[in-house]
Amino acid sequence: MKKTVTRLRSLCTALAALMLLLALAVPAFAAENGFADLYYRVNDSAEVLTEDENSELEASLEEVSVRQSFDVTIATIDSLDSEGYTSMEECADDLYDYCQFGYGADRDGVLLLVSTGDRKWHISTCGYGITAFTDAGIQYLGEQMTPDMADGDYAAAFRTFIQWTDAYVTAAREGHPYDVDNMPKEPFSIVYLGVALVIGLVTALIVTGVMIVNFVWNEYIFSINFLTGSDRMTLASGLYSLQATETSGSWPVFAAASLVVSFPVLVIFFLSQRHMVSGLTSGGVKG
Repeated sequence: MKKTVTRLRSLCTALAALMLLLALAVPAFAAENGFADLYYRVNDSAEVLTEDENSELEASLEEVSVRQSFDVTIATIDSLDSEGYTSMEECADDLYDYCQFGYGADRDGVLLLVSTGDRKWHISTCGYGITAFTDAGIQYLGEQMTPDMADGDYAAAFRTFIQWTDAYVTAAREGHPYDVDNMPKEPFSIVYLGVALVIGLVTALIVTGVMIVNFVWNEYIFSINFLTGSDRMTLASGLYSLQATETSGSWPVFAAASLVVSFPVLVIFFLSQRHMVSGLTSGGVKG
């Protein structure tokens, strides 16, 4: 009976030891072939996010991390002093290591750490993250996030971080990570198109106006200098003669003459307007 009990105890002990070894082996296996363990990817110690924002960002980080096989995490702290650090880089690197973030044996991933009290941020990279996030790329990403963080909209800043992280990893896997000679292109804004159209229209009007004034002025100078005799004068030179000769200074006469000169032109234009428009439209249509 004692031998049977002893054997059962030995068997239980062996099973317990085996279970312990399996339990210890699971994190190691996961670290080699995936994520170290189940954990939250949003660590909002500074409490700058609402519960809904936290859940939304957690889901987005989970989706990008699993799809890219690249751990993407975010953390906030009140200040460096509250964590016992003087450097954002040191704090971010230690947090990444302590939480065992990362994918695979090289622990590929990125961590965005934000200190709200110090108004500082730092991006810590590991494994493939060092390739995907160059110094120039990190600087550019910071420029996209800081306006929202300056306004206190940390959720918007974190959404921007997740969006660009996805783009950074994709670009790196395609063989052209974002760097000094390959920076992301700014999204096209419809405002730029409107401004360009206005500038182009104003420029075209100015150029056309200058050309028309120059043409009319040259015709006027030609007529008053080379056409002699009142029977050969153009309308413009005839009006000029009213001011340049014996009736000089008589603005009522000049105004009346201008009206008389303009009236026939207007009559002809209105009578032929329909035919002019028809000719222009028919000539402008091919076939």
